[in-house]
Amino acid sequence: MGHLASAILVLLSVGIVLGVVLRWVQLDNSWTYDFDLFTLVWAAFAGAAYTSLRGRHVTAGIAIENIIGRGTLLAVLRF
Repeated sequence: MGHLASAILVLLSVGIVLGVVLRWVQLDNSWTYDFDLFTLVWAAFAGAAYTSLRGRHVTAGIAIENIIGRGTLLAVLRF
């Protein structure tokens, strides 16, 4: 699953760069927007599955812990 998520991110990067280049040379690049949107959705699904399998899902609570501290009531309630 991690390799799939990495491959999708590479495809997303290539699609974005290709869209910029095609826009710069003034060629039709309407398909690159759809391709980028498609790969972004699949990157989110593959990344969520991978992090769920590994038990390392990133949450917004990281910012709370860095700003307020780990031992506060708000950080404890988050879990």
